[in-house]
Amino acid sequence: MKLNSKRSAEFTRITPPMAAMWLGKNLENNRKARDWHVEELAESIQNNEWEVTHQGIAFDKNGKLIDGQHRLQAIVTSGVPVTMLVVRGLEPTTFGVIDSGMKRTLADRTGLDQRLAEVCRLFYAITNGHKAVSAMEANKIANTEIGEIHGRLIENCPRHANYFSSAPNRVAAITLILNGADEQKVFDSYARMVYMKFGELTPIESSLVKQVTSGVIKGRDKREIVVRGIKCMDPKNARYTKLVMTENDHSNAIELVKKTVKKLTGEI
Repeated sequence: MKLNSKRSAEFTRITPPMAAMWLGKNLENNRKARDWHVEELAESIQNNEWEVTHQGIAFDKNGKLIDGQHRLQAIVTSGVPVTMLVVRGLEPTTFGVIDSGMKRTLADRTGLDQRLAEVCRLFYAITNGHKAVSAMEANKIANTEIGEIHGRLIENCPRHANYFSSAPNRVAAITLILNGADEQKVFDSYARMVYMKFGELTPIESSLVKQVTSGVIKGRDKREIVVRGIKCMDPKNARYTKLVMTENDHSNAIELVKKTVKKLTGEI
């Protein structure tokens, strides 16, 4: 779509290729995209939760992108077209006065540590079919044993390592412990993968690490990460030579997460 210096505003169906092209017009001094925010938006798009609002994409009269890089990147990441308001022809000086502040995060609204807030959001989403969690509901989850175990997990292994220390993998570890798995064994399994201790990995852990590092697993489906984590970090499966997932593994793991949350909090 041709950009020009005339001011205009119209709702446009933005495809992933279009979004990728527009990202190439991003201002050089625009803030760096925040991956966690992109993933949040992409998940909303994939789950058909995206709502069309007045917020969208903006270009200055020189064709430079001055607002909306996170939304465009989320379209690329999700692979799903989205309708948004596209504004063109603004003065370049507009960039300096655009409200660049993001919406308050769940951590902001609850006062929880960001990593714990991520875990509470995911526990709730799995239990309630991706429904957005409120601050009250997130705190309700955090104030159970989930919050206590999460604190010990992070204390035992504070390192960040993309897939292996992600919120879904932490949800998997916590779920196992709350359902009778030996806490230290689960913590050790989690830490071995986070720190990539290749000489100490069990066969099933090694299989998961290979699947992730080789690109077989892309790491975008949070539920799938939870399911794989539950099977991989379960001490009973340490003898397995390869991580192979079945439909039963998936459904049983998801039901286990739901049962765990409902047992601790009741129906939320």
